[in-house]
Amino acid sequence: MFDLRLSDHDRKELHEAVGFLREIASLLRQLVIEESRPATRAFIEQLGGLFMITGVQVGGTGKFQATFNGALQAGAIPQWRTGDASVTLTPATDGLTCEVAVGAGETLPSFGLTVSGVASDGNPVTATVSVPVLPATPPPPAPATSVTIDQIA
Repeated sequence: MFDLRLSDHDRKELHEAVGFLREIASLLRQLVIEESRPATRAFIEQLGGLFMITGVQVGGTGKFQATFNGALQAGAIPQWRTGDASVTLTPATDGLTCEVAVGAGETLPSFGLTVSGVASDGNPVTATVSVPVLPATPPPPAPATSVTIDQIA
């Protein structure tokens, strides 16, 4: 056997690390159990939005991700939709993310974004969020090309 002599500080840090590893193992077990169960809910988040929907600028794009709380039916790719004709959706091939482009002529303050999937038990799973339409960023001012000097006294 090894004779490990640890300081109180090292012993405390080791104890905390073991606690974190146990917590991670517990979360992984829950994840495996959840993934084997049929999905019952879906969530949409905006990537780069710190877990919240921040919006998309007029004439700009945003990327959104769908998360399901369980298993989806094999081969059934989630579908994205919106009721706004000024918004173009480009889903990823797996259907879990979607690039959203807001047309330059958009006048509405927000649009609905929906993702739908089929759970492994055949039941539909849907989530809808309201996405704010943000004003376009004005162009930067034109750089100065000349200067005028006036005598004032």
